[in-house]
Amino acid sequence: MWKQKEKFLSSFEENETFLFKDNNRKSTEYKVKGMEDGVLLLYSHKCDPIRIVGDYDVDGITSTTGLTILLSALEFKDVKKWIPRRFSNGYGLSEKIIDSKLEDGSEFMPKVERGLLITVDNGIAATDAILKAKEKGYDVLVLDHHMSDVIPPADVVIDPEAIEDSADFNMYCGAGLVYKLAQEIGVVPDFVMDKITVLAMIGTICDSVDLITCYNNKFQYDNYLIVKQGLELILQNSGRTSAMYDLLRKINKIEQINEKDIGFALGPIINAPGRLKDTGGEEMVNYLTLDNNEFSVIRPLTEHIVEFNDTRKDLTEKIKKALIQMIETEHMENDSPLIVKYVPKEGDANIYEGLSGIIAGQLSEMYKTDCFVFTPAIQTDENNNILVDDNNVPVYGELLKGSGRGYGNSNLKDALDKNVKLIEKYGGHALAAGVSILDKNFDEFKKGMSSVIEDVPDKDLDKEYDYEISINDVADTYESVKEFAPYGQGHSEPIFKITGFEAESKFKGLHYLIMGQNKNMVKMISNDIEAVDFKGKVFEKFKALKAPKKFTIYGTLSENSFNGKTTTQIRMLDIEV
Repeated sequence: MWKQKEKFLSSFEENETFLFKDNNRKSTEYKVKGMEDGVLLLYSHKCDPIRIVGDYDVDGITSTTGLTILLSALEFKDVKKWIPRRFSNGYGLSEKIIDSKLEDGSEFMPKVERGLLITVDNGIAATDAILKAKEKGYDVLVLDHHMSDVIPPADVVIDPEAIEDSADFNMYCGAGLVYKLAQEIGVVPDFVMDKITVLAMIGTICDSVDLITCYNNKFQYDNYLIVKQGLELILQNSGRTSAMYDLLRKINKIEQINEKDIGFALGPIINAPGRLKDTGGEEMVNYLTLDNNEFSVIRPLTEHIVEFNDTRKDLTEKIKKALIQMIETEHMENDSPLIVKYVPKEGDANIYEGLSGIIAGQLSEMYKTDCFVFTPAIQTDENNNILVDDNNVPVYGELLKGSGRGYGNSNLKDALDKNVKLIEKYGGHALAAGVSILDKNFDEFKKGMSSVIEDVPDKDLDKEYDYEISINDVADTYESVKEFAPYGQGHSEPIFKITGFEAESKFKGLHYLIMGQNKNMVKMISNDIEAVDFKGKVFEKFKALKAPKKFTIYGTLSENSFNGKTTTQIRMLDIEV
């Protein structure tokens, strides 16, 4: 059964007007403590070696790309970057990375008289690695947004999540902090700032940080402003590198794009190389910085990157099907949390560690509970090279690496804190976490997590809607929905209960059209409003109800432009008669 969420105000327009009542500041007016010191530290090293360490996810890639573009535009000469290699380095700055060598055999961070290390989207927990960098002669600037009880011994630490009351707005992602750094510098050319804004927009959406927060009894909007501006700039040449342009061309988003396209189409492509290839994150940064209009070079790279995502989809589906079969065979459907392990088959050369988070999220939604997916970790040698056998198949060790995704009001970080004795390494927050355990501790870990996650999440958590309207109100309501866009974490897209829908016979005498590659989606029209089942969630119920003409819809509002005509749409989540 669907139920209405508790609302302070009854209508969408009233609620949004109240939510935006404090929206009277420009992005430049939102200040982050430490940014001025960060700029001074940066410029004090303009003639010195500068090293950047980022991350292999979308935020890490966009923040590293933005920082690289920024320093290049400001004519910093000796700048080199390192994206941690998911399989051989793991997450974040480490002593191994500081001692790593580049492809030409030179040291990434040789001993220097003066140098600067910048960590972005990581670093807040890297105390030992930062001390080692300082021993080699590097000052350290940390740009991070993760929580930590300990502040590392860097020269400047900027982390609004870890340092209380250090920012007017505290939910920036790594790419957002690069954007704020560029703002603080103030002399950045507009065409460079535009690209940094777009990268910050992509990182903000894909890292699921809040667009709007409440701080000091007022709503704060800086991420909302970043995303809104970035969505406008990505459609302009000044806001995208040549590579970004070609990637948008490939996914048919050159002239029109929204936050959903960023989160569900562009973001996964940016993420895919770093999920499947050890150096994939670094290759993605190198690709996104290409801005020379040499499309004969860029286009084959674009095709290759999109192929990574296609492979990622295929492998994800393969593993998910195998895990679902295991879950049902072993009657684990009601486990809370659901904790599973995928072991690659003998002779299987693919690397799955980078897919565990996606699969955990999908299983969490499917079974309505917290979920962890583990896979054996790849073994590496002393030089961080992946070990392979005589058939070039990766060698797996006794360590399991896993990703967790929370459901509802869960707190995975708190549950992991209570099982720390069984864990080799972990990190994350309430709804997402990464964790490493020894294979021999897997069963004990399952028991330990089950004992501390006592409350089974509400299985009907996703059966809530925001407002009730009639089919006659859809067009006008959607105009208001567009006015307050974009939506995302901290400013969720409204779900409507829409009454009075009566499907008209618009499809060769039928009142419905079956669509989709698998013929499992349905489309109907009432009062010139399209109701579309894009994910196949409604089709089976529609058939079971014997294709009714009159019903109530639960869904979100959007629009579709085709052949110069724009039509208001309802994206159906459910129907009831």
